[in-house]
Parts: sequence; structure tokens; C-alpha cells
Amino acid sequence: MNMIDKILSPSLSVELFFSSKAISSEKSLIGCIHLGLPERMALAHAIDQPDQQLYVGQLEDDTRVELAGCLAHDTHLLRLMLSQDGLQNFDVWHLLEAHLQEVLESAWVQPENPYPWGSSYLYHTLLPVENISKPDLTYFPIGVRQHTFEPTSDATPFGWLWLLSEGGETLGSRTDIWSRSIALLTPEDRSEKVTSYFLNPLTQGLSRIELYLQKSKHHARQREMVRDQLEGASLMLQDGMGQAITVGDSSQLHREHGELERISHLLLRFLTQIASLEVLLNSLQTNRLALSEHLERVKLDTPFYRNEIQHIDRHIEQLSADIRNARVVVDSTYSFQDIQRGVEASRLERASFMMGAAAALLAGVAIFNSFLDIWNLALEGSGLLRPASWLRILLGFIAGVSFPLSAAWFVQKRMVRGVAMLLLGVLSVAAAIITTALVNG
Repeated sequence: MNMIDKILSPSLSVELFFSSKAISSEKSLIGCIHLGLPERMALAHAIDQPDQQLYVGQLEDDTRVELAGCLAHDTHLLRLMLSQDGLQNFDVWHLLEAHLQEVLESAWVQPENPYPWGSSYLYHTLLPVENISKPDLTYFPIGVRQHTFEPTSDATPFGWLWLLSEGGETLGSRTDIWSRSIALLTPEDRSEKVTSYFLNPLTQGLSRIELYLQKSKHHARQREMVRDQLEGASLMLQDGMGQAITVGDSSQLHREHGELERISHLLLRFLTQIASLEVLLNSLQTNRLALSEHLERVKLDTPFYRNEIQHIDRHIEQLSADIRNARVVVDSTYSFQDIQRGVEASRLERASFMMGAAAALLAGVAIFNSFLDIWNLALEGSGLLRPASWLRILLGFIAGVSFPLSAAWFVQKRMVRGVAMLLLGVLSVAAAIITTALVNG
């Protein structure tokens, strides 16, 4: 283990990730957000392209400033880097951190400027020591940013990589920015390749690895919120079904219909939450795939990133399980609705039959009275004798019952019974005529 006395060409950079939906067209220039920093810091254009911008400048103490930005699908990526040339003492980290903090605070002087949803800090330096073995971070005091856990280094083709900290950070007036802080120590003889291939490009290398890792973690953190909303919708749906079951009285059919409508609304809300979960799963899978592709592209296969991918895979499995369980609830709700609608239809059918029977009874009484009245009126004043009263009442009763029943069975498409009752009614009328003729014969 070698002691490090000085560092060569140290730099401190921060990459800020903004959602493109939160950025108005006035805040982006040729597709890249800049927050007004080039004007305030008197930076000059070095690259002005449709897909990328680069501004360069220098502070009074010879600190070099680079501001680069590009649009990566749905995310604006803005990188601000401060660096010093030549051999430096460790105190340079305090200076660079102070400058960076001042610049970031000035970025939100205008309150309408959008805030990022994540940030990644990179401490990078070249090691001038020849034949250096694995350096120990305890002999490499990086600024005042305290790591939140015991750091371990990964040996990579680009040098030694440490994760210093990860968690919420205050940025401007916001305290909910998720931030990662990493350190990269590169041997001096690899400087040119590491810079040109791994550090500088915004379309590959560390910038894209951090972007897709941050996005994956961002979606993974959203999982708990979306899952809580899904569970809340599920509990309301189950409670609605429980209330619908308690409505079992035919006198409460109107209430049962209202409960079924309420379940439909709750089911729609539940399906919306499932859709949000599925969108989140798709986004997580897409970014996990992009992360793996970029790690493979730069041949960065280290235990740290393997552990991160395993952690993302666990979230994907949990999201998939949540969606499968939610689909079971949906299928159960559909079955419940079908059963309840069947029960409701059966009750309505029975109620309709009872109302039809009551109507048929009233119609039978009316036909019975009308049959007797017509019979009496037909014989009144004609001098003909009427049949016995019991016979007239019997035939009137048969006619009063058979005609309503035949009509009801015809409506129910019970043709045989309907025809039988109709014939019985016709026969009762014919019997009235025949008996009258026989009595007067």
C-alpha cells in the first residue's frame, strides 16, 4: 500500500438529471438545458450541436470550468465540471467543492428554473505514482463530503472506483434530490484513453452508466409509493364487495344496483393503479437493459455494478409479483360482478313474475266479472233461462284464469302451456253457449 502525497489534475464534476416534461421550451437551448449558467459565468461556446452543447471558461484562481449538456430520451443531462491542472495538494478538493456549491446555489436564483430529480458527483484525479498498487481511501481524504458507509474500491480498466455516499441531498431550496458521490483514481498513463472514452462523452461511458443507474433507482424508489396506492385501491375494492354481499333483500334492489356501480368505479381506479405499476415495470426493465448494455460496451464488470443490477432485478421481480397478484384480484372482481349481476337478474325475474301474477289475478277477476256481465246482458230481455249460478260461476272462473295465464305464458315463450290455456278459455266460452242452449232446449 502506497502513501499518496500529491494528486495530478484533480477535477470535481456533478451531473444533474432533469425530466424533460418539467422543462419549458424557453429553458432549453437546442434541446439542452443550461439554467443561465453560461451567462453568469461568462462561459464561451466550445461545441454547439443539435444534440450536445459544451461551454468552457475559467475562474479567477485558474480553476477551469466546463458545462456540457444533452438530451437523453426523456432526461436532460447537465454536467458541470471544475478542475485544476498540474500537481496539487489535497486542499484543492475543498476549493473545488466551495466553487461548485456557489455555482449550484446561483443556478436557482431564478425560482422558475427546473429542479433535477437526481445528481451524481465524481471526484477524479490522476495518480502520478509509478507502479502503484491498490490505493487506500483512508490515505486519500476527498474533500468534506463524508461517505455514509465503509467505502470499498473496485479495480476497473479505468482505475480504482469508489462509491462514497448515496442518499437525499439539499440542492438549492430542495431537499428531495437523490445524490450519488463516487471517486475515480486513474493511473497517469491511462489518462488520455480514460478521458476520451469513459469520462468526456455524454453519450457513453460513465455519464450514461450513471444516468441509467440513477433512473433505475428512481423507478425503484417510486415502487413503494405506487404499491401503497395499489394496496389502498385494493382494500377499497374488497370493502365495496363486502358491502355488496350484505344487500340480500329484494326490497333493497335499488341499493344493490348502486353497490355494483360503486364496485365498477373502484375497479376502474384499481385498474388505473395496475397500469401505473406496469408502466413503472416497463421503465425499470428498459433502463436496466440500457445499463447492462453500457456496462458491457465499456467492459466495466465490477462487483459494485453487479450488486446494483441484482438489486434492480429484485425490484423487477417484486413489481412483477405485485402485478400478478393484482390481476388475481381483478379476475375475482369480474367473477363477483358476474355472480352478483346473475343474482340481481334472478331477483328481478322473480319480482317481475310476482308482479305479473298479481296483474294476471287482477285481469282474471276483471275477465270473470266481464264474462258474467256479458252472459247476463245477452240473455236479459230475451226470455231465455240462465244456467244454474254455480255453473255460470265455474265457467266464468275458468275463463278468468285461462286467458291471463295463456297471455303470461305466451310472453314467457312457453308456447305449449299458452296454447293449452287459450284452448281452455275458448272451451269455457263454448261451454257457456252450449249450456245456455241446453237449458232452453
